[in-house]
Amino acid sequence: MSRIAAFQEHQWFPHRDEYKVWRHLVRAYEVDFTLIPRGGYFERWEDEEVVILDEQGVTTLEDFVHPENAVYVFGNTLQNDLIELPHDHSVVITYPGKICLFGLMAAAIVLEDRKRKWQ
Repeated sequence: MSRIAAFQEHQWFPHRDEYKVWRHLVRAYEVDFTLIPRGGYFERWEDEEVVILDEQGVTTLEDFVHPENAVYVFGNTLQNDLIELPHDHSVVITYPGKICLFGLMAAAIVLEDRKRKWQ
């Protein structure tokens, strides 16, 4: 089983549409979802491999082999310093352009990549 852990962005709250889209995304890919509130901390579950998605990632998504029991951690890398979280894998999504991907967009790309590679 896998799950998504997302740091709550400063510009949205659970009652707004962004939260609903996160819930829809994780239901579509049948993974669990943990929202980490602002000022909260990330909790690793037993036997999980922690995968952080960050612009400074070590492995490209194209080369990444998804673990069976993963937690994919997303959030505003400029405010949460994801790279400092204890983790097993650091992954970067390469794409044309120089803007940062929103966590929700990155999560959709990663979950689709996992689905395709596991088929």
